[in-house]
Amino acid sequence: MIRKIFFLVLLALAPFVQASDKKRIDSILASVDGEPISLLDVIYESGRDEARLAMVFRGDELFQETRKLRKKILDGIINRKLIYEDYKSNPFKIPEIDQYIEATVDGLSADFGDGSREALIEKAKKSGTSLDELKEKARKKIIVDIMVNEYCGRSVYVTPKDTYEYYEAHKDEFSTPASVELDMILIKKDGKHLDSFQSVIDEIKESTASGNRKIFKTLAVINSEGPNAENGGEIGSIEVSRLRPEFLAGITSLSPGSVAGPIETDEGIYFLYLVSKKDKEGTAFDKVESSIRDSIQKKFREKAYVEYIEKLREKAIIRYYF
Repeated sequence: MIRKIFFLVLLALAPFVQASDKKRIDSILASVDGEPISLLDVIYESGRDEARLAMVFRGDELFQETRKLRKKILDGIINRKLIYEDYKSNPFKIPEIDQYIEATVDGLSADFGDGSREALIEKAKKSGTSLDELKEKARKKIIVDIMVNEYCGRSVYVTPKDTYEYYEAHKDEFSTPASVELDMILIKKDGKHLDSFQSVIDEIKESTASGNRKIFKTLAVINSEGPNAENGGEIGSIEVSRLRPEFLAGITSLSPGSVAGPIETDEGIYFLYLVSKKDKEGTAFDKVESSIRDSIQKKFREKAYVEYIEKLREKAIIRYYF
């Protein structure tokens, strides 16, 4: 995946940049200690995502979403520059980095160059780069990743006590909420039964009292003005917490195979057939211990990363030009 990203980033610009756009693309968006970052640098990384945005948004909304994406990418570039400069201020030997770079290039050749470096070099040229530049990008990324792990990852250790306390404090995150499966009949106050409203209500109430689902669904097909009437008013499974209060009050004491109603609302009269009911189910700690530990570690790393970047930014001169 990493090796693909390097080359995809370099190819991303091609569909979006025309010769007439060169001046605009080369505009400077920011500088870090005097070193400029251009719009070109950003679009190398944002191009493919920008294409997807254009499939979803348009007009001013597209402009705003594109701006947010470019700002996020720009900040990422700034952060990586700061981390790399931090490494340069106190460099250390990275074992086998040359072998990893060569392996990355071999992977790129297999993925994008028909297996040969010659083909990869030719594609790189068409994208405005070179094999040496690809290697340098790979080297810098490896160094940045190692620095992030050094400052934000290696010191993180989550104890069994940490994971269990998190589990106890967030049990709702690891449980399946209570739910019910319902069929529904709605008779609107100003609907098709306006002239026979009360008689239809009385008929449904009497006919569904036995709890026969087949009868309920037949009456739904004939009379209901609610959702899925043609399928017998089937609502399917829904979390209890999402039910309207009047519906929840109507079914709380019911057993499956029973009918709640008539339930009066502003829009009309409802009848609810309770098909099934599932109570809230918890997940055992041993089933989620590993995912909890990973989640805590991730949060620690993110916090450590933010603190690390903030320290680097405090010592740098960063200017934005947009």
